[in-house]
Amino acid sequence: MTADRYTKNKVAVVSANLGGHDTVKPFPDEDKAIDYYYLSDNEQTLAQAHELGWHPLKMVLKDIVIPEWTDAPYRYVAKIPKFAPWAFVPDGYAYYAWVDASITLKPRWSETASAAMLGDDIVMHPHRNRDSVYEEAAFSANMAKYAHERPAILNAIKHFVLNQLPVDSGLWETGFILRRHTPRQDELCRLWWQAMQDLQTTQDQITLPWVLWRSGVDVSELPFALPNNGKENALLRLDFHASEKG
Repeated sequence: MTADRYTKNKVAVVSANLGGHDTVKPFPDEDKAIDYYYLSDNEQTLAQAHELGWHPLKMVLKDIVIPEWTDAPYRYVAKIPKFAPWAFVPDGYAYYAWVDASITLKPRWSETASAAMLGDDIVMHPHRNRDSVYEEAAFSANMAKYAHERPAILNAIKHFVLNQLPVDSGLWETGFILRRHTPRQDELCRLWWQAMQDLQTTQDQITLPWVLWRSGVDVSELPFALPNNGKENALLRLDFHASEKG
């Protein structure tokens, strides 16, 4: 990210908490070129976000401004803020950071992330436990979280094999994503969204490597992994969703 990041309103941080499953996290209010937006369908959550300095935005799924995306089942539509954060905030930002509701950003996070971006349009954490989409898919198929999607995930593995997705195509955590807002990134996210529906799984960490490989889009990696629950790295602290604890 170049020095023009410090022009006013160049970076929008977007987080979303549907159903009020997480507490709203504070953010480091140190760079006036960064605006922080919090999406929720819960009035109490929005009030808490406002108290902490976020720009609270009521997210009503039927009012989402990407009509062709809203016909999908709820479990897919709830992913839209991650896939297309620019759809919910004012125009004019050059960069968008998606931040999962389980994440608390640390001071100077933008400098840490931008230093890793290099010449690519997207930067993420490498996966902390696995480095192959095939390993991730096999692991996910046995998770309680994805029990109802197990057949679809197993079929996704067959799809990847049939279409010769390389074993070393990469694997990334999607809780934090920094992107330049470019037409290519818009298209990438639409393809990611489509792949998730085509393969009938909300496990976006296995559909993303497929889409990146097919699109020829390179990813810059942060030089460290996403931390474990209750821990932090140079960029952020992670606290699992309230519904996932225990």
